[in-house]
Amino acid sequence: MKVKLWQLIVLGLGALLPTAAQQQLTAAEKRWNRLMERLQQALELTPQQQEQLRNLFHEYRERRPRERQAFREKLASILTPEQREKLQRLIKEHRQQRRQRLQER
Repeated sequence: MKVKLWQLIVLGLGALLPTAAQQQLTAAEKRWNRLMERLQQALELTPQQQEQLRNLFHEYRERRPRERQAFREKLASILTPEQREKLQRLIKEHRQQRRQRLQER
């Protein structure tokens, strides 16, 4: 099987270039980076402190979904079915209002 030189070059460059997914930061990562910059400037954090905060952030991000789910389960066990339904409607309304405010920016 003959492979042309230009094909090897394209494949090689493709392997070296970051993908679009790698280039894009999540909204949470962008917020975290802005927060770290502000904290670094305001508090003059040492590199060690920056690393510790970075680790704390990652721990929190991994733990948060589990904690959120546990909270929701406990909340559901306290509320009546009618209250749970009303709460779901309130949450939905809140999300719609938040999206609308973000779009207006």
